[in-house]
Amino acid sequence: MSKISIVLRRGKMNQRGECPVAIKHTHKGSDYLKSLGFSLTEKEWNEKREQVRDSHPLASEHNETISSRRRELEQALRRIADQQQQPTAAALEQAVVEVREIAKNLPTLLEKLDVARGNRLEKMEVELQELLQKVEAKRAQIRRWHRLHGSGRSLLVSKEMDGYILSIGGYAKRAALMAEEGTPVQRLPGTEVLKPATARIYETVHRLLGVWRPGLQIGDCNVAVIDEFKAWLQSRHVKPSSIKSYLLKFTKFARWSAKNYELDHADELKEYRHGVKFRIRRPTFLTPVELEQLCNVQLPTRTLEDVRDMMVLMVFTGLRISDAKLAHRAIINDEIVLTTQKTGTDVTIPLAPAAKQLLKRRNYQLPTFTYSYFSREIKEVAKLAKLERPILKDGKYRPLHEVISAHWGRRTFASFALEAKVNPAVLKEWLGHSRMDQC
Repeated sequence: MSKISIVLRRGKMNQRGECPVAIKHTHKGSDYLKSLGFSLTEKEWNEKREQVRDSHPLASEHNETISSRRRELEQALRRIADQQQQPTAAALEQAVVEVREIAKNLPTLLEKLDVARGNRLEKMEVELQELLQKVEAKRAQIRRWHRLHGSGRSLLVSKEMDGYILSIGGYAKRAALMAEEGTPVQRLPGTEVLKPATARIYETVHRLLGVWRPGLQIGDCNVAVIDEFKAWLQSRHVKPSSIKSYLLKFTKFARWSAKNYELDHADELKEYRHGVKFRIRRPTFLTPVELEQLCNVQLPTRTLEDVRDMMVLMVFTGLRISDAKLAHRAIINDEIVLTTQKTGTDVTIPLAPAAKQLLKRRNYQLPTFTYSYFSREIKEVAKLAKLERPILKDGKYRPLHEVISAHWGRRTFASFALEAKVNPAVLKEWLGHSRMDQC
């Protein structure tokens, strides 16, 4: 029967009445006995629990030594059992020495193990990132393939154009894809980078051509066809400024394709002018008195108050309605720093005290409106505010509350800034315009 115990060696009592404490292992009558290095009196030893009594000043240290030596002996016994040897006194002595040596070197071994684990983990993380990048690249290729080949038949397709831009819509789609990938997109005839807003115009022209004449071929895009397209747009009451924009893009694409594929009508397209004229409207904006009326009017519903607050915010920041809803999340050091939704332009606008006060009053929570809904509801707010100033529109005078829209806030901001002698070049940057004459 194998047994480990802690004993007092009473036969070794010294003159002070203290007996050495030893750890003892008994196995088939053969004992292993090893002193623990300290001595105790009978009163200081708890025989039943095999521990030093708490009354001893070094009880905790001695009991820790007892526990440590017991663990060492138990580990030595396991090592002997694993080697299928008998636990003799000599074998135990050797096994205990080996256990202590292992314990001594254990911190160094654990440190090496941690370093090895850290290196392996770092290597695995690097490998994982590389795999994720490959997966994302493959997914991008799949998305690109679907968007280029799986979204329906392109218009204005010519058999001779395999491997080239197949259509206005195809050109716009490729422009959008290349912009996502960070690749500069060239305009059709020149070397300037195609902006997202321009790509959207090409997509609109593509869609309109699909409604007007779905089977149109590139070889048919001569001056007569462009004039017919212009007449069709006019019959649908499209704004002259939009017609001009669409015809510019359609003509540019027709000239490019005719030149590159040596079509018969290339020369007449080179001299073609669309001839679209439209009246330049006088900018419309709120006066300071009208803005005060708008701010102070008592409104019957919370929705109308939200609409009014959004208009006031646009007046004091110059943001479009698509960007104003993001203003509370784009404040950095009392400036609004964001990328505009419409044109993708980076703007930095100083946060006026009135705008800051409005955002703080609303706890920096702003509603979200569509342009059409907002333009409809702001008319109701302006009517309740009694904004009746006559505004000339479509050849006749109408009260302000009937013609006000979301863009009035941006125009009012520009007018107030110019009245305050703000440099037009600075105002251009605030508004995100590309030319100073747009201010």
